[in-house]
Amino acid sequence: MKFDRTQTAFLGIDVAKKTFQAALKLGARYAQRGFSNNQGGFAQLRRWLERHADASQIHATLEATGVHHLELAVDLHGYLKSVSVVNPRCPKAFAQSQLRRSKSDPVDARILADFTEALKPKPWRAPSQQERELKELARRQKSLAGMVAAEKNRLQDARAASVRQSIQRHLEGLEEQKEQIVAELARIIHGDPILRQRLELLVSIPGIGEATALQLVAELGDVAFCYEKARDLAAHAGLTPRRRQSGTSVCSRGGICKIGSSRLRALLYFPAMVAMRHNPIMIRFAHRLRQNGKSGKAIVVAVMRKLLHCVFGVLKHQRPFNPHSPSSCST
Repeated sequence: MKFDRTQTAFLGIDVAKKTFQAALKLGARYAQRGFSNNQGGFAQLRRWLERHADASQIHATLEATGVHHLELAVDLHGYLKSVSVVNPRCPKAFAQSQLRRSKSDPVDARILADFTEALKPKPWRAPSQQERELKELARRQKSLAGMVAAEKNRLQDARAASVRQSIQRHLEGLEEQKEQIVAELARIIHGDPILRQRLELLVSIPGIGEATALQLVAELGDVAFCYEKARDLAAHAGLTPRRRQSGTSVCSRGGICKIGSSRLRALLYFPAMVAMRHNPIMIRFAHRLRQNGKSGKAIVVAVMRKLLHCVFGVLKHQRPFNPHSPSSCST
C-alpha cells in the first residue's frame, strides 16, 4: 500500500563501504531494509521505494562519509523529490538531544529519517562527472605529495646503501606520478573555458599561484552556486572564529571553529604567508592585527580567512582581483 500522495516520506540512509541501510518514514511507521552499496543495490532500492511511495514524495538524507555515499547520492539525485547530504555531526547531535542510547546501522537510518522530518535539511547539489574527476585528481596529487615528503624524511635517516637506493627509486616513481596527475589536472582545467576562467581569476590574487589555483578550482566547484556569502565559504573551510561564553565566569574567544574542510585550510596556509608580503590588502590587514596585539599564528589564520573572501569575491563577480575594489574581498 502506497503512502498518501499529499504527504512527504522521509528516507534516512546510513551508508557503509559495502552496504547501506535505508529507513523510510511517514507518520509513525517505518519501512526498513539493507542493500549492497553498488549499482545493483541502487536498483533494488528504487524498486523497494516504488512499492511504498512515489519518488516525488520522498526526501532522502545521507551523511557525508568520505566517498562511500557519493555514488548513491548521485543516483538518487533528480529521481527523488529531494536529496540532502549532511555533516555527520548534525544527526549525531540530533540523536543525543533525543537521548538515543542504541547505535547500529538500522537505528542510525531511522535517526536520519527522523532528522529529515524534523529539520528539513536543504537540498544537495550533485557534482558533475567532471567535477568529481577533478576533485579526485586534486586529492590524489595531495596524497602523492604527502608520500613524497614522507619518503624524503626516510631517505635522510637511512644509512644502508640498499635502503637508500630503494627509497630513491620509490621517490622517482612517486614524483613521476605526481607530475602526471598535475599535468592531467591542468589539461582538464585549461581545456574547459569556464574552468580556465576560474583559474585565471584566482591567479590574479597576489599570493595564489597556479598550483594552488588548480587545487582550489578542483575543490570548490561553482562557488557562486554553492555559497550565498563569503562567510559561508569560510565556514566550510573551518576558518570562522569561535567564541565561548557562559554566565559571568566563561568568556573567551576559542580560536577558529575547525568544523570544516581541513584540505582547504591546508591549501591556504602558504598562500596566506605569501599574501602578507605581496598582497596590498593583506599587508594592511596583517599590520592592523599586529598593532592590535594579535599573535603571529592568529594573524596568519585571519589572513587565510580574508584570502578565502577574496577567492569568493573574484569568482562570484567574475572580475580579476583589484585591491581598490570592495568586491574583490566580498564579505
